[in-house]
Amino acid sequence: MKRVSILIPFILLVIVFTSCNSKSSLVSKINKSEAVIFSDSTADPDNTKVKDLTELYLKYADNYPEDTVSAEYLFKAADLYIYLRDYRSTLTMFDRIQTSYPTFSKLDKTYFLKAFIYEQHLNEPEKAAELYRQFIVKFPYSDLTDDASQALLFVGKSDEEIMKMLNERAADSTLQTQTPAQ
Repeated sequence: MKRVSILIPFILLVIVFTSCNSKSSLVSKINKSEAVIFSDSTADPDNTKVKDLTELYLKYADNYPEDTVSAEYLFKAADLYIYLRDYRSTLTMFDRIQTSYPTFSKLDKTYFLKAFIYEQHLNEPEKAAELYRQFIVKFPYSDLTDDASQALLFVGKSDEEIMKMLNERAADSTLQTQTPAQ
């Protein structure tokens, strides 16, 4: 019985040590992969290496969901999915962040970028407009609120319609700045 009572703390210590070691090993792999991909800012990263890094980010978030770094890694994975033009996976990452990390410092950006992706990449202006409106209500003091308001004015409009609107605004502002002659 005495051997069992000594053995249990030892086993627990081994489990804790192994867990910490694998976590730091994974972080080390992520750091090395980031260094390789982002070392040359003038070259396009190799898609295979980008996918590998994305998988490392997801593995970390899956294995350590309670770690606040997981939200940042999911955000970085979403960014890499944009680079890979895998917009559905990007949206999945943003949904996961919004659900699992409601206090994440870049939460407003996940909401804004979802609307932007629907508008610019998935060509779903109605969904984009809905998401921009939700963003404005949810994050009225975000640095991106003005951008969302502007995007909402132009979402779903053709280039010609946008140019017409901008020209009308310019004409209106010109009229307002002119003072009457006396």
